[in-house]
Amino acid sequence: MFNDRLRCKLVRLFKMEELMLATPGGVKAVEFSKRLGVNRRTVYRDIDVLCEIGVPIWQDGARFGIHGSYKIPDYRNQVMERLDGVYARILAAIRQLPAVCDGSEGLSYAGGYGE
Repeated sequence: MFNDRLRCKLVRLFKMEELMLATPGGVKAVEFSKRLGVNRRTVYRDIDVLCEIGVPIWQDGARFGIHGSYKIPDYRNQVMERLDGVYARILAAIRQLPAVCDGSEGLSYAGGYGE
């Protein structure tokens, strides 16, 4: 569960970077909120995180953007590839568990998993 929340946050931070880079005039917090499906407080916290890790964010009134010289770092793709690898291994392990389906409650796993 923790890894899922972490992955969601990383994906959201990466999307915020991409949105700001693709929108030279900046993006309003309310726009981030609508596009990313989070509340505005989360948007402001995420902007703080991006600033803390060195993303050069500017603010003009209600709009946020990234200075033009900034490029998305290569390590970002490596982080996502590693997380995807972990998820793939977990899913493969789950699929190897013997499945039991009685038709009334959907799929569960023998040995008590999912009860």
